[in-house]
Amino acid sequence: MNKKNERTSDEIDIRDCIKSKKDDIRFFSNVGRDERERDIVKMFLSLLDVNFIEKDVRVAKKEEEPVDVFYGEARFQNKEILDERRQRHKEYKDELQELVETQESPALEPWFPVKFSIEDAVNLAIQKAKEYGEKYPTEMKKLDLLLYFNHRDKYIKDDCLPDQDEIVREIGWRSISVIGDCCAFVLYADQNAPDFLKSNKRKIFR
Repeated sequence: MNKKNERTSDEIDIRDCIKSKKDDIRFFSNVGRDERERDIVKMFLSLLDVNFIEKDVRVAKKEEEPVDVFYGEARFQNKEILDERRQRHKEYKDELQELVETQESPALEPWFPVKFSIEDAVNLAIQKAKEYGEKYPTEMKKLDLLLYFNHRDKYIKDDCLPDQDEIVREIGWRSISVIGDCCAFVLYADQNAPDFLKSNKRKIFR
């Protein structure tokens, strides 16, 4: 065997790590926006056990904004919620630089997730729905807000959603849904929302 073509498992591992980190940086950049928006909706639909065809999950064109993604009658406006003060793009670029400089795979660190109560999740969803609603005061009655809770060390464990219809209805979105770490729920859906959102209101899917 040609010595030049021999690669140790460590060399393969570090190259895979570097490629994976570059893919992450691209995915979370403007270049990966369309793919990212579609993936969030596809994850949400999968958790709700909705049978869908890939081509039916369509990223909106520029002239169709503020809709981000269409699926059937659903008009999703996606919003990602990160941990406070988290700078993900800088975080990934710093991790890539360290991989390139050290040529060592990162050591596995223990993960100690913190329980995120359903009350806290609902309160955060309501807060964000109000904030984003100020940006779309006239359009939101025809939009389905999908909040993506992308928290590093939190997970939603409870299985009972409180009824917040009166509070949420006043905000003005057609529907409000949340997707988190292997968890999704429809917090609110008015009478004009798509059937699959109305029928799954206040259910938690894992």
